[in-house]
Amino acid sequence: INYVHNSSMEIEIKAEAEDIVTGIRTVTATAFVTFVALDQNGKPMTVPKLSLKTDEDRVKFEEGKSRMEKRLKNR
Repeated sequence: INYVHNSSMEIEIKAEAEDIVTGIRTVTATAFVTFVALDQNGKPMTVPKLSLKTDEDRVKFEEGKSRMEKRLKNR
């Protein structure tokens, strides 16, 4: 999980290919998927905040925030 807003979260998914001879892995695709948490009535519900422990966590959070702001702007 890269970014969490009120009821939504951005999940980063990476697909890798591995050379079975050398064992070297290569990222072949990256996707950012947004999910919205819903309560039992199908209404958006608040999700917990992320605990940002590393500099990488903080960078990914800010990048996710930027992507969310762009999506909202382009609606």
